[in-house]
Amino acid sequence: MLLQKAGSMNFVLAGLVPQSKDDAPAWEKKHLTGAYDNVFATIYQGLDTHIHTTQESGTIPEFEIYDAGMINNIAYFKKQRILKCPIYLQFVLGIQDGLPVWVDNLVFLRNIAKKQLDEFNWSCAAAGRHQFPVITTAMAMGGNARMPPYSAGRSLSWNGFTLLDDGLPSTIRNPHPRAPQETAAALIQAS
Repeated sequence: MLLQKAGSMNFVLAGLVPQSKDDAPAWEKKHLTGAYDNVFATIYQGLDTHIHTTQESGTIPEFEIYDAGMINNIAYFKKQRILKCPIYLQFVLGIQDGLPVWVDNLVFLRNIAKKQLDEFNWSCAAAGRHQFPVITTAMAMGGNARMPPYSAGRSLSWNGFTLLDDGLPSTIRNPHPRAPQETAAALIQAS
């Protein structure tokens, strides 16, 4: 898979500067502050080139979705028969100028994509402390989950799920699967 943002956005990270540690490297603060006047531009010609290049090489294009309008962009290329299946979407929540990390927003994006695209594969990534409820919901809805890397050898637990980092992309594993009713109750409680 080859990743591409599905539309333009202000990818502002400047709000993280006050949260930086005092001993953070100078380049980190400079990078975060520099994002204040930065736009990640993704024009239709760029999307068209990305789609053609990936499909011609046998690579699956993956599209990062930060808001519902980006789904419309992908739907356009599908309707024009430029984008062929499989379509892979990555719903990214919690980035400034995108949708907040709320379970409702994940459900909203998935429903819009279902209406616009019909068939697609998807995963969810989320920033911040609310990522576990959102990506757990994504898995319960039939999607996949992406987690940021943590220090090697560490594991984090939440609501019966464990995030393991063994030097490979992080995964979530549930050693004790729940019945559907238990899962629904746990997700309602977590949101």
